[in-house]
Amino acid sequence: MEKADLPDLGDKGNQQHYGRKKYPQRGTSGLAVAYVQNLLNARMPPPPLWVDGIFGPKTDSRVKQYQASRRLVADGIVGPMTLASLEAGPPPIRKRPNAGNMVVPATGGV
Repeated sequence: MEKADLPDLGDKGNQQHYGRKKYPQRGTSGLAVAYVQNLLNARMPPPPLWVDGIFGPKTDSRVKQYQASRRLVADGIVGPMTLASLEAGPPPIRKRPNAGNMVVPATGGV
């Protein structure tokens, strides 16, 4: 597998290569892919991706879903525009369940 690296956000194109580095896309692997998988897990509804640093069919599908949901070109390539969108803003807040609905287990006298 070819190693992927993150795009330079100064590059406004969405080409597959920039310099000698390759954008995260299907068939690549490495820390850049694991970073993208973590960002996708923070930005997309469940089920989460397995963060293994391998850009396989499931990561490809999630990237394309994310791109389509943000009206980006759904090509499965994490170029500058997709990365900027993934990195923008805080992750969504997951609300805790209402305390009134929580069941507290018995402590057994402790």
